[in-house]
Amino acid sequence: MGVVTTADALDVSVIVCTRNRRDALARLLEALEQLVVPAGLRWELIVVDNASTDDTASMLASRRTPLPMRVVREAIPGLSRARNTGIAAARGDLLLFTDDDCLPDARWLTSIHEEFTRVPSLGVLGGRVELFDPRDRPTTTRTSRERSEISAAVQVDRIIGCNLSCRQSVVGTIGPFDIGLGGGTGAGAGEDVDFVYRSLRAGLQVEYSPDALVYHNHGRRTEAQMRALTRAYTVARGAIFCKYLMAGDRGMLPRIRQDVIYHARSFAVDVRAGRFPSRVLRHYYHLAAGATYWIRHRLTHGRRAGSAGV
Repeated sequence: MGVVTTADALDVSVIVCTRNRRDALARLLEALEQLVVPAGLRWELIVVDNASTDDTASMLASRRTPLPMRVVREAIPGLSRARNTGIAAARGDLLLFTDDDCLPDARWLTSIHEEFTRVPSLGVLGGRVELFDPRDRPTTTRTSRERSEISAAVQVDRIIGCNLSCRQSVVGTIGPFDIGLGGGTGAGAGEDVDFVYRSLRAGLQVEYSPDALVYHNHGRRTEAQMRALTRAYTVARGAIFCKYLMAGDRGMLPRIRQDVIYHARSFAVDVRAGRFPSRVLRHYYHLAAGATYWIRHRLTHGRRAGSAGV
């Protein structure tokens, strides 16, 4: 990561990674133009073009915007790689991540900045994620209106990457996003859960605030889309479980135990009702696929494959 001088330093860097979603990205930029920015706050928007093959690049090059925007490129597809490229380019003390299919509330930036200012010890913050289009399936949202502290492995799923913020110093402490996890890898997801968990392992303060709000415009409406999403999340979970079991990390055991108990009960319910437990068996199949992927990833990439905080 490059050295940021005092003259270059900013208060906030908003990082958005995009790949082949020109129209969604344009809608996001329109929403970001409506942000309420506190007086005197110095900020920037970093858009990471992650090897897009549509006309994303030309749209960004030709767009006139009042946003303090910089575009950087990451040639290797993968969300974690793209986020790490954004982090390397960032000059802000706070790093705010959202996705190209999200629309932040007008007070999103202000609310997050206020949270970190109010609690100097806060390292990582997750926020509320509401559904944008009521026609979409109510998934990949976090709708709790209760402020909470995240303090254990069983709670890490309460924060998702489309509304995740941290201090720049957190990356210096725990390392960047794990490039073996996330979209564009065999795991398919999970880089955000892994990042939050590593923050907890490092003793950092992690909280969820409902005031930091984005709307997720994900567009998933069919059963096939839901099955694909469930598969991706389960494979990612298997990869994460395997990552920490291989590292001898006992902190993940309660989360693994929770998963096993829940699905064992579902299995028993199906059997007692005379139903074939296909859903539970698919779950464990995909967990095993994730674990297999992680083992193969480690063997291929060596120690560096698990070096992100483990």
